[in-house]
Amino acid sequence: MSSKRVLFLLVLTNSFFVVAAHTNGQSQQADSIRNDSIWKNEVLDSVVVKGSMVIHDHDKDIWTITDEMRQRTYDTNELLGKIQGFFYNRATRSLSYMGRDNIRFLINGIEKEADYVGMLANKRFKKIEITQHPTGRYQEYDVVVNLITKTGWLGYESSLLGSLNSGPSKEKTEAYPRSSFSFTSPKVDASVNYLFRHKDEVRNIKMTMKEQDILQYNTLDDKESKDYSQANIHYAWADADYKINKKHTVSFKYAFAWQDDNQNSNYLMEKYDISQHTSQLIKRFNRDDVQRKFHALSVYYRGNYKGWNLYSDVTYSYQHDYRHYDFSEQGYQTSTYTDNTYNVLKYNVDANINLSKKSKFNVGFQGTYRNLTDGLSDNRQEMSYRSLYSRIYAKLSHRFSPHVSGDIGGVAEYSHSRSFNEQTDHQLLWGGNAQLRFRTLDNKLSANLDYRYQLTYPSVMQLSVVKRTLDSLMVSSGKADLKRSANHYLSASIYYSKFGLWAVVNHNGNHVAPVYKTSEGKIWQTYDNMKRSSLRLMAFYKDEIKWKNASLVIDMNASYETASLKYASERKSTSWMEATCGLTYQHDKWGDFTINYLLQPRKTLTFQSSSYTYKKDGFEVAYGKSFLNEKLLFQLNYHLPFKWAADYESYSNTYTPAYTREYAYDSYSAQKNMLSLVVIYRFAHGRQVRKLNNRQATAE
Repeated sequence: MSSKRVLFLLVLTNSFFVVAAHTNGQSQQADSIRNDSIWKNEVLDSVVVKGSMVIHDHDKDIWTITDEMRQRTYDTNELLGKIQGFFYNRATRSLSYMGRDNIRFLINGIEKEADYVGMLANKRFKKIEITQHPTGRYQEYDVVVNLITKTGWLGYESSLLGSLNSGPSKEKTEAYPRSSFSFTSPKVDASVNYLFRHKDEVRNIKMTMKEQDILQYNTLDDKESKDYSQANIHYAWADADYKINKKHTVSFKYAFAWQDDNQNSNYLMEKYDISQHTSQLIKRFNRDDVQRKFHALSVYYRGNYKGWNLYSDVTYSYQHDYRHYDFSEQGYQTSTYTDNTYNVLKYNVDANINLSKKSKFNVGFQGTYRNLTDGLSDNRQEMSYRSLYSRIYAKLSHRFSPHVSGDIGGVAEYSHSRSFNEQTDHQLLWGGNAQLRFRTLDNKLSANLDYRYQLTYPSVMQLSVVKRTLDSLMVSSGKADLKRSANHYLSASIYYSKFGLWAVVNHNGNHVAPVYKTSEGKIWQTYDNMKRSSLRLMAFYKDEIKWKNASLVIDMNASYETASLKYASERKSTSWMEATCGLTYQHDKWGDFTINYLLQPRKTLTFQSSSYTYKKDGFEVAYGKSFLNEKLLFQLNYHLPFKWAADYESYSNTYTPAYTREYAYDSYSAQKNMLSLVVIYRFAHGRQVRKLNNRQATAE
């Protein structure tokens, strides 16, 4: 289906929802909030973030959302961007925390999609609960954001977004339309969502490869060595939360995704036979087509029983991948067809209780069961892989004084897997964590200290010395005397008013990693212990200068990161700088003008390989203007990368005794003068159908 047809269907479907919702809501117009006030509040002379706006609970910060915070914000992401540590990029309309986008969103304690939550009207929410560096159920996230709906809220909202990215070179094109409709009442909160993503990209390739001192390949002409990739993703989901009574809520969610990825690579290379001292020009061609279908059904429960706050969820997902891979070189050609099926069952039980006014206890259990069936359609072989993962955790939080709180906890994990040839493997992990939080000076000064320790025992596969053939050139074997991997993580942050500092140290004295060795005339891939360390330092500054009809938003952060590996007498290290600076001028009549400076490299380091990627680089300029009482928004973005940075947009080097490989491409031409058009139409209507008396409002 073409992009034009998809956009037409989205507009038609969304228009039906909007008209139906608008007709139903006209009878309540007399006592409801004006529609345009959903998106924008009256302009105030100044905004003062007082300490009373933030309550520091045992393990989280609770922000009360005021009209001052909502002022000149279009959606929930933009509102969150006003809180220290978060950065809202108006050009891409995206949110990050501490330089990362690893954020878990909840609404009233129930997990929700980030794309959905970020675009919601923030008028319906009264509080934001922020848990920094969480442990337990969400320990894999950097921050958890839980949005609390106003009591007795009744309303609906519908949105339609269309985004198109393209440049003069036509080497990169992206389309991103999405549609959403949600309904909220004191008993039910439901939504229906659909999004489509299309991406075309052409890359000029530079590649050199050397195979065990026998063959050497070099690309000759960048214009004739290219990667072409195309991706189409359809993703739809529907969810509903039902409040049984004041203490119990159940939720359901169904998600469906269909994805089609195609990647073609054409190389014109010089193939040099080192032993024979001969060379020839060859053409190498790769084609990789993957079609994926995904279904997932989730059931959630949140409630209170005899003082225990309970949470549980069960998710079953089914994924089917069909892959067709072709490779050809002069005189050689091969094709592979695979048909893979994944069945995954995830379950989680979490409970916490207030032991006293100062102490809180949390305990939980998580489990994941995976089953993979891999069928090779060319010879009808079928392989299976099964794994079971379990994790139990506990945490005790305590408030030592009005200004000091902290917690201490522990975690234990166990994984067990069985491969297609009935080989079994298992691994054990346990660890502890402790946090200390300090708040003073009417909450203007805050500091956090977080320490985590993790001890991981080597898996059976890593310890086994049974030799396993990987291919014709190398075999694999474990090492019986591997030491346990002990990881230490220390994080410290401090905020004062508009400024913030963050430091992270990560050290592992016995990190287990794969290495290549030459023995008995063969090349072995085995495992060994090595030291791995990293350090990250980050500084923040956030401010908002306000006038009567306009404001200037300043949001800046800069960081330095270094990483090192030491194995025997050899040592490798790398370091890099990152910076993000955003300036936005907002005017009630003229619209919003944003300029962002982004320098965000990403480096990874292993003992025998390295890679370097610029996630963003250069300048982004955006202008946005809303119409029809803030319902319709037009935004135009312009991206200009740095030439010196984009030359090395992505490269990876791998060095092993069997082969060396260097791969790089220049994306400057693809990103230069990149234009993006964003159009959003939203309609919302909401009101509180149950008013609170003074005692109830104070309790909340």
